[in-house]
Amino acid sequence: MFKKWFGKKTEAAPQSKPSPDKVYFERDNKGTRYENHSAVLAYWMARTNKIQKDPFVMYDFPNEQMAHDALASMPFIHKAQDSRKLICTECFEYGCYAVVEDNVPTGQYEAMVVGKSMTYEEFKQVKEAFEKFGGKRRNDLEPEKTAAKPKTKGNVKPAKFKHKEVKNSAHGTFVYMVYTAPNKASAMAFLENETVSQHHYYIVVETPEGAFGRDIDGIYEE
Repeated sequence: MFKKWFGKKTEAAPQSKPSPDKVYFERDNKGTRYENHSAVLAYWMARTNKIQKDPFVMYDFPNEQMAHDALASMPFIHKAQDSRKLICTECFEYGCYAVVEDNVPTGQYEAMVVGKSMTYEEFKQVKEAFEKFGGKRRNDLEPEKTAAKPKTKGNVKPAKFKHKEVKNSAHGTFVYMVYTAPNKASAMAFLENETVSQHHYYIVVETPEGAFGRDIDGIYEE
């Protein structure tokens, strides 16, 4: 399904990542990290059923190091000191992984960044960096050209437990611990202090600004 995604490169000058001034850990990850092609395929299959499609950038790279370095150059992506993996300080889907076609690795790697709240400036940053590190555009979806990322309104207040949901399927048992909060800032503050160490376990916070959650891969926006 990815073969048909192609296009023309942009020619904007890439921006450099500022020097790091903070140490990051796995718990700081607010994004959903993809590390293999099958997980990415599952994401794109689920995406086809969504009416609203989130902005994204996806590029091909000749090898894993180039794809990794392109992602790591983003101002919102850092290497965690404890896990040594890339973490994201925005609620984005992201990752670099080997491309597989007909169950056979092609030798190429892909890197992608997807985000419901991705601004046009962040979109351009990703494209410029991916091209700087030798990437070739596979596909992308441009967000609206807003001036800046909207600021979250409201003070941070505690999240309140609502209920527990247990769903059984052919893929296993899924547990959802559902909370409510008055705004996104409160939800994010709560989720940043929570830890999920097992698969199929989700902490979800419902707010008037949308639902936000945390699973074993990090924090995400529904």
